[in-house]
Amino acid sequence: MLIGARGLRRPPQTDRARIGAFGALLVTAAFTLTTYVLSSIGSRGQTWWLLALVALIVAAAAILHQSTAAEPLIPRSLWRNRTIVVGNVATFVAGMVFQVSIWYFLTYLLQHRLGLAPALTGLAFLPLTLTMLVINTWVTPHLIERYSPRKIATIGALVSAVGLTAPAVLSTAYPLLVIFVPALIIGIGAGLFHTPLAGLVTTGVTPAAAGAASGMMNTAKQFGGAIGLALLAAGTAGPSDRSAFVLMAGLMLIAAVLVMVTPSPQPSRTPER
Repeated sequence: MLIGARGLRRPPQTDRARIGAFGALLVTAAFTLTTYVLSSIGSRGQTWWLLALVALIVAAAAILHQSTAAEPLIPRSLWRNRTIVVGNVATFVAGMVFQVSIWYFLTYLLQHRLGLAPALTGLAFLPLTLTMLVINTWVTPHLIERYSPRKIATIGALVSAVGLTAPAVLSTAYPLLVIFVPALIIGIGAGLFHTPLAGLVTTGVTPAAAGAASGMMNTAKQFGGAIGLALLAAGTAGPSDRSAFVLMAGLMLIAAVLVMVTPSPQPSRTPER
């Protein structure tokens, strides 16, 4: 064990970036408070306005701290990269749909409108999951070799939007249609969308900033999921409301527009600071 520890010992790295604990705490608090406030819209009276004010103050403090910090959580050069910024906004919008919301509302669709038991509801997710897996694993990589990631992701977002409208318009008198038609269309769209967009927002950065670019993308995705569920749940009449699927389709149309206006990635030739 001592020999192994000696062999694994490395010389100290003096140029390693440090993570500011205070900045990370501020950003986390801002995200948490914002999500909580949005999920409580219209339900807490004056208390809600107070929480909203606190969330706004904390968010402003986080932005001010990160704009002046010597070692910000996200290198400032990434914020100056329009491809990364616009692409992450598209990631955030798509995360509002795919990260949590779609599974939440599909669960209520299958259990409340179709009357499926929990076990059958889980099995009913398989067509969507398998379609996404097949498209993302075997189809999308071949398409990326021939077409631009932006074009593929745009088509994927549009196809997803079409699929998301299906649960809102299909009659529950035909359960198999309600299960399989949206699953196939949404699965194809999602399989075409996510990988090309991930490539757009992580291409062209230096190796030193690769981790930050990836973290930025995943934060946009996860925060989008939390915000999306909070807004959709608060803004619809009920969890099985058809309007939720219409709103999710609208969000994917917005994501399609954002992907279309995302600039092509440019190789970075300067240090990411």
